Parts: sequence; C-alpha cells; structure tokens
Amino acid sequence: MRKSKRLKISYDSLDDSQKNVFLDIAFFLEGERRDVVISFFDAIGFEAKIELSVLDGKSLITCLDNQIRMHDLLRDMRREIVRKESIDHSGKRSQLWYHKDICEVLKKNKGTEAIKGISLDMGKANSEIQINPYTFSKMTELRFLKFYGSENKCMVSSLEGVPFTEVRYFEWHQYPLKTLDIHAENLVSLKMPGSKVKQLWDDVQNLVNLKKIDLWYSKLLTKLPDLSLAQNLEILDLGGCSSLTETHSSIQYLNKLEVLDLDRCESLRTLPTSIQSKYLKRLVLRGCSNLKNFPEISSSGIHRLDLTHVGIKELPSSIDRLSKLDTLKIHDCTKLPCNLHDLDASGCTSLEALPASLSSKFYLSVDLSNCLKLDLSELSEIIKDRWMKQSYNYASCRGIYFPGDEILKLFRYQSMGSSVTLETPPPAPAGYNKLMGFAFCAVIAFSVPDHHHYWKGYLYCDLKVKSEGSYGHLHSRYLGEFSYLESDHVFLKIISYVEADSVFLRSYLSDSEDLVESFEEVYEVYFGIRCPHSQCLDCEVKKCGIDFVYAQDSRRPKRLKY
Repeated sequence: MRKSKRLKISYDSLDDSQKNVFLDIAFFLEGERRDVVISFFDAIGFEAKIELSVLDGKSLITCLDNQIRMHDLLRDMRREIVRKESIDHSGKRSQLWYHKDICEVLKKNKGTEAIKGISLDMGKANSEIQINPYTFSKMTELRFLKFYGSENKCMVSSLEGVPFTEVRYFEWHQYPLKTLDIHAENLVSLKMPGSKVKQLWDDVQNLVNLKKIDLWYSKLLTKLPDLSLAQNLEILDLGGCSSLTETHSSIQYLNKLEVLDLDRCESLRTLPTSIQSKYLKRLVLRGCSNLKNFPEISSSGIHRLDLTHVGIKELPSSIDRLSKLDTLKIHDCTKLPCNLHDLDASGCTSLEALPASLSSKFYLSVDLSNCLKLDLSELSEIIKDRWMKQSYNYASCRGIYFPGDEILKLFRYQSMGSSVTLETPPPAPAGYNKLMGFAFCAVIAFSVPDHHHYWKGYLYCDLKVKSEGSYGHLHSRYLGEFSYLESDHVFLKIISYVEADSVFLRSYLSDSEDLVESFEEVYEVYFGIRCPHSQCLDCEVKKCGIDFVYAQDSRRPKRLKY
C-alpha cells in the first residue's frame, strides 16, 4: 500500500505533458524499444528524452535491455486515472483498453476527439466486431491503434478516406483488407503480422518518422510500395511473405536500415543490386529458393548471414567486407554451381569450422591461411572422406592451405625435413586397383621478416629417380603460392591423371593392373620454396609427405581412395 501511495504521489507531481507521456507508455508502449518510444513522442512534439528522464527519476519507468518497463502496481493506477476522465461515457476517455468499452465505441460509432489511444486484445471479444469506418473519422486526435491476438475479430469494409494524420503507432494483427488506404505521415511503427494485404499503398508517402514495418507472414503480399521518403526506416520485417516476388528498388537507399528480414519469401526472385545502409546488422534470406541475386552490402556490421535453401548461383563478393561476420550458413543451396573453383577464407581469424556442405559439393581449391581457430581434426576428416574421393574423371588439381605443423596421418610416406623417399606402392585398398594420382603435403615454418606483407613465395616439388646409386631429375611441380603467414601452415595438393603433365607421371598413372611391376625404382621427392626476393630465407619446409591416390575398379563406382 505504501508503494502504491508513493507512486501516486510521483504521478501527481508531473506536469500535464509528462502525465500524457506516462499514460501513453503505461497503456501502449511498455515493452517497446527505447528508441521507438523516443521516436513516437518526438513525432508528437514532446522532448522525449527529457520526459523519459523525469519519469525514470520518479521510478515510474525503467529501461532494461533497451526496453521501457514499469512497476505492476502502475497498471491499476493508470486505469483508475483514465476512468475518472469520464465515468459514464467511455468515448470521452483518452485511453481505451477494456474490450467491452472498445466494442461499444467501434460498433455504435461513439468515437470522439478525446480518444488518443485504443488497445484491444481481440481474444477477449465474444464475437466479431463490425467497425463503422466513420467512427475513426471522429477520432481526430487518435495517436495509437492496436488490435492484437491470434484471431482477427475486427472487420471493416474500407479505411479509404479515413484521416489517420495523428496516428503514430498502427498495429492490427490479421488485418482484413487488401490495401491500407490511409495517409499517416506521422507514423512511427506499422505492424500488421498475418495480414491479408496484397499491397500497402500505390503512391509515395512522406513517412519521415517511420522506424518499423512488420508484415510478418502476410502471405498475400505481392509487392512493396516506394519507400524512398521513409529515410529513417530501421526495421523491415517481411518474413513468411510467400507471395512477394520483388522488393522495391528504394530499399537500397534506406540509409538507416538495420534489419531486413525476408525469411521464407519463397517467391522472391530479385533484390536491388545493393543495400547501401552502413547500419545493417541483420539480413535474413533463408528459404528464398527462387532468389537469383545477392546484393552488394555496404555495412560491415552483419554478424550472422543465413543463406540456407537460397536460390543464388554465386556467393556474393561483398562477403569479404563483412568483417564482423561470425556465422555463414549455405546449407542446401542447390543452385550454387558444382564447378566452383576457389574458396578464399584467408585471414578469417575467428573461423572454427567449414560447413560440411562445402566439402561434399564442390571441387575446391581452399585457402584457409591464418584461420588460426580452425578445427584441424574436423578438417582432416573432410579432406580424407570428401575431397580425396571425387570422381577421377574430373580434371581437378585441388589445393588446400590451412594452419598446422603436422603432416596429415593419412599420408603413409612422410618425414622430417624437405625430402621423402617413395618406394614401390603398397597393396591397393580392397576394391581399388587403379593408380590415379599423387597427393603432396608440406609443412612450412615461418620466422617474422621485416616487411612480410610485401613478398610472395612459391612451393614446388622435384621428383627424382634413383638409378645405379645416383638420382636423375624427372619432374618439377608447382604446388602453391603464399605470402607471410602467422604460424606454421600445411599445404596439400592432389594431382590426378588428367592433370599430370609429364611423361613420367602419365606412365605411372596408367591403367596397369599390376602396380608393383610398373613401379620398380626408388624415387625421392624434394620440396622447396622459390622467391624472387631474399625474404624467402625466413621460411622453410620442415616436414613433408606424399601418397598414392587410387580409384575403384570398373565394377564399382569410380571414387578415389588412399
């Protein structure tokens, strides 16, 4: 009781402006983001930040996690305050929240200029409410309209011509009309989840105060209006709008846009070529299976990008500018081409794992240099089970570069230093009898040079055969290019029969069934580093390895095997 009395004293000490702000928050804006509340009152003409500071100082509101909250006891107090405005005539009260009062006003055309806000939980209405549009016309000071609930019970034949000039907050769940024929130039927030709207309006509206549009799961929506005059729009939620085929080109110029949610817009085919907002934090395209293009993104603030089941045919080049991106999902992107050649994720210092879908789908050269948090055990399994088991008919020369200081265990021929001896190949695995290629692996160790960013080194290997006690040079092979790396790195290269470019390799990567008889000599593989500058003295090959790659016989699927 004492707490209630103290709160009432705090309220009574407010001036008229502060009391109006308090009642609007108490009835309609509790739980909203602080910036939305500020925009709401700024659009009315209040000094919102000052008024909120006063209410906070008197313990009438608090701000937790950027949301405006208030004490439970204030709910009873607010109702009593408004009820006293007009005990007998609900249409003369400033705020309407009791469902029976609202039903009476809407059905019987009892709207007045006194009404500033309506908040109706439609679940409490006993039956459908047929609204006379004219009753809104008499609410000339209406600022806040909210019909919410799991089922729409508010029906209206049209809103065309209704002046909503003072409305700042418009929320109508399952809105029943195909268009929103209103002019609400002071609108701050528009929320119509599950609506039947096909398009909002035809003309360009001057919506300078608009912060949020929420049309979540408006399944009949086919297009957006021109939003070029809504330059303060921050949130555009179109998730589940399954009939939306295109977005208006004006969204690329919404310079304050923070959230663009197009989740499961499965009919969406195109987006603007770019999104210029530097404040974009969240972009959701999951399930846009018919989307053909990905826009260039100016913002570097996106943390999570979900392209699951998106119909794009290439990964966006702007991804390399998303410096804060920590999660990229491309699961089930079936239209990404199988002939993708290169994946460069070098310098992604927070990258911990590769998506499994990459390893199973593409013939890739993968640069993971300086990805220092990468899970090497998982990567090793991907290399062993996926990249080294592709069809041997493919002319692939895959290269993989990643942090590490050990030759992968699957290499049977390996040694310390820069050379390894290669003798008669061991028996092929069961079901595999075609020698189809070689896999080369080297660990390069680095020391820190003075100007390490300004040079490139080239890893190569020489293959020599031992004959009568001396080695003759047979083949030299370029394996990869690198610049200074922050730790030891593993370089792995697979050379298949189709890629072999010397008589020696073609003679031994043949169709011979008897591998032992065709491989009698002892061979030595030397790994080295070439560089046009002296800085290459700052790195060396400290471990190396080589192994054979086999293919299954003609009675089995043609897969490569170690």
